[in-house]
Amino acid sequence: MQHVPLRTNPAAMMKSLSQRILLVDADEALCELLTRFLGDAGYRVSVLHRAAQLPVDMRATLPDLVVMERRFPDLDGFTALKALRGHGDPTPVIVMSSLADAIDRVIGLELGADDYLAKPFVPSELLARIRAVLRRTLAGTQPDGPISSGYAQYKQPDVCFGPYRMVYASRTVLRDGVPLCLTESQFALLSVFAQRPMQTLSRNRLAVLLQGGILESSVNVAIARLREMLPCNAAQPHWIRTVRGEGYRFVPDPAHAGAAS
Repeated sequence: MQHVPLRTNPAAMMKSLSQRILLVDADEALCELLTRFLGDAGYRVSVLHRAAQLPVDMRATLPDLVVMERRFPDLDGFTALKALRGHGDPTPVIVMSSLADAIDRVIGLELGADDYLAKPFVPSELLARIRAVLRRTLAGTQPDGPISSGYAQYKQPDVCFGPYRMVYASRTVLRDGVPLCLTESQFALLSVFAQRPMQTLSRNRLAVLLQGGILESSVNVAIARLREMLPCNAAQPHWIRTVRGEGYRFVPDPAHAGAAS
């Protein structure tokens, strides 16, 4: 991997100076290269060579974003990622790996990764992805805009429906106080609906609101899987109801049956 010189403008560097990146990779040479490169771009970079130490370093460095290798001698990167999300940590994570087949990428994203970068790559591509993920994470929510994520969601009030509670601070969903094993993408999809109760959203609109996190052609499957995670009374329609010919609607109050099913 070659070092690509970076040209930055002062405003961009000032904006990124407060942003910390935790780089987790056993390859010391790669970490040194990326630390210099990202440092030149204005980021503060901490390095960790063992995935098993991730929880400790997360508490010590409080990073804005984690860039993590898929494989480690001591612990699988996906195991570390799953544990991170299982504890409700919403810090965005970019996974990088030479295992770039479609199945591995899907597994990583389903476990809560925000992006997956195949090795080898040029540092400028990683930088572009870091900036894109941080933009999504730090963006606020507009009434008709994309779903908010990461730190912007700490200000979101919890959403309750039936036995469920959506806790934005930890990006978890509780059923009668017990956390459910929703993936990051499933939480994001439910958030889109929860922030727009009783609105009918088309598949295209859902894909736009999720900012590319889901393809329009995959919406039906994604909603079917989310429904499986949120079972309701046998006599009650789904929380996310189908509006034939139009899309889907989130109904937090079972009394609002409407024309959906």
